[in-house]
Amino acid sequence: EGMARPEILQTVLPPLWQKWNSLPDTDRSLFGIMEAFGSIVQVVGLQFREFAMPVFTRCLRFIENTVVIIASSADAGVDPTSVDREFMITALDVLSSMAEGFESNFNDLINNSNLVPLLLEVLKDSDYEVAQVSFGLVGDIAKTAPMQIQHHIHAIVPQMCKKLYPIVRVSASINAIWALAEISLTLPKELEAYVPDVLNQLILIMQNDNLEKDLIENTVFTIGRLAINYKALVASRLEEFILRWLVEMGSSSPNEEKEAAVKGMCGAILDRPEVVAPQLGYLLVMIFRWDGVPGDAMHGFFKSFIQHLQTSLSRTNLWQEATASLPQPMQQNLSQLLQ
Repeated sequence: EGMARPEILQTVLPPLWQKWNSLPDTDRSLFGIMEAFGSIVQVVGLQFREFAMPVFTRCLRFIENTVVIIASSADAGVDPTSVDREFMITALDVLSSMAEGFESNFNDLINNSNLVPLLLEVLKDSDYEVAQVSFGLVGDIAKTAPMQIQHHIHAIVPQMCKKLYPIVRVSASINAIWALAEISLTLPKELEAYVPDVLNQLILIMQNDNLEKDLIENTVFTIGRLAINYKALVASRLEEFILRWLVEMGSSSPNEEKEAAVKGMCGAILDRPEVVAPQLGYLLVMIFRWDGVPGDAMHGFFKSFIQHLQTSLSRTNLWQEATASLPQPMQQNLSQLLQ
């Protein structure tokens, strides 16, 4: 946080900038400087503006140079996987940091550049480390400048789905899952045709008991966020994942991104409440973990949600059956929520 203070920025950046300008594009000493720029811009945001375009342009040059070398090596019969991708990977990472630091202003950098055409080429690369950083950048663009990729979803999403499941590199799959969630929120119409396949792969991940916790957690959040704009589709497949979804979300610490996932899933549940009736206890564990003090926004949301759920399930006596088997303390908490 101290980095955001102008006097510290004025001390740190000039020597880095001098070094950056003195080194040729092939000097591997640039990696440390690029990583420093990435860390700085994440903290200081638009205070990095005066350096942004030169850094952005040079990063594009690193990416383009690597793309050309990979293509020419394939044409020459050389194994393209042997090409050094470190300049491209580091440059993609810096661009993600710039998107994070500049937020919607990142759009101004992308305008009149060849970033998106380059990114479309990079996404075809078979290297999973490249996939990890390029998927992350796609998600950042979807979040900060979605119109830049609006007309390219047909080229982007299939490449992400190829590396989503089966899992080869966990970090690549996590970034793909996160990026798809961001696209679903900012470009829901463009993504719609791909959502059935995406959801199918996410459900396969949910049904696998041998995967890393971070991967499962990201999958849980993304399915919930998909339900915001594709509620009926998510609701149609609740039986296949809802128990684990509730268990995982019930053990997760609240934050803004996860709240959106919870709200999305609650909407899907109300579409088919009978599916969750046998899992009411797990649903309530999640709600009581996430519920704030009375008057809190989520408290009001959960109260309304449970009231609607009660009304729907009571029509077929499922509410009575489900609540009768709840432990007494949970029944008391439920009564308090409904007051």
